[in-house]
Amino acid sequence: MKKLAHDIYVSEILSDPEVPSRRRRGANHILHHLKQQGITKGKVLEIGAFKRPCMSPFPPEKFEFNILELGDRTRHDIPILKGDITNCPQLADNSYDVVMSHDVFEHIDKPWLAASEIQRILKPGGMSYTQTLFSWKLHKVPVDYWRFTPDCLDMLFSDLERVESGFDIMERRNMKPARTIPEDDYGKGWLESWRVFHVGIKK
Repeated sequence: MKKLAHDIYVSEILSDPEVPSRRRRGANHILHHLKQQGITKGKVLEIGAFKRPCMSPFPPEKFEFNILELGDRTRHDIPILKGDITNCPQLADNSYDVVMSHDVFEHIDKPWLAASEIQRILKPGGMSYTQTLFSWKLHKVPVDYWRFTPDCLDMLFSDLERVESGFDIMERRNMKPARTIPEDDYGKGWLESWRVFHVGIKK
């Protein structure tokens, strides 16, 4: 971890200048931790990833990839399970080697229940990867509830062994206008755009 001004920490993987796209940063970060934990095959569940699943770290010949979505959605290439991550009894205990989410936790009304379910359905030795927001413009898709700190994610996933948590601030001075608020309300956009992540292992 690199120490930045004001005691802010950011992963060296996330701050690599050669991978500026947040999706590529996330995929590289996941791949790094899969290698670190020796996870080379198994079942993967990504929460709320219908449009843009993070599949690149998971070669199909080694991993079974599923998506969990609230509504009835289908894709020809990935099995989609219908369910609410805050209460999904249809998913068995200790059933996934990796459970991950990107830009989802801020939209969950009761994220503590989601964290509990993730910890329940992970296999022993399985990895949880959660990437969400600390500071970001309002984006109602359909509802925007929460912002998180690394300490908050550590607390929510306290039943896991924390491997890494921190900030990704590569988009800090994001000048894009908010999509769901008139641009005049925030000038050129919300400037403090900080992502936050947590990586944990079930023992």
